Amino acid sequence: MEKEQLITKVSRVIMQLEIQKGPLKWSVSEVSRESQITRSLIYYHFGRKKNELLLISLENMMEVLFSYKNENLKEEERLKRALSHLRENPEPFILWYLYRLQENEFGNFIRSVEASLSKLILFNDYVLALTLNEH
Repeated sequence: MEKEQLITKVSRVIMQLEIQKGPLKWSVSEVSRESQITRSLIYYHFGRKKNELLLISLENMMEVLFSYKNENLKEEERLKRALSHLRENPEPFILWYLYRLQENEFGNFIRSVEASLSKLILFNDYVLALTLNEH
């Protein structure tokens, strides 16, 4: 398994467990079991602290969803990719909604992604709602 696939697979499991169990109430053993990735590989790619695992997972999934680091991607393509991924994996959107207004490292990260996106596309609830309704 390639590094990107491994990180994406573990990220999805971490987000699912975060939603199911609550903020950081999951264990690395659970992530390992659910993702079928050894704890040593998880520690190697994500670090040992659960908040680091969640932050790396959020960053990975926000990049997968929105390609926010790619400034050359057109608005329409960015939204199409996001919608395609959200249909398969709604967890990043759920966590975005849950954490975006919190005053912690997760909320700060999400707001920094929003700031990056706002420079690239018109990103507000109205546009997102219209886009979701069209597809």
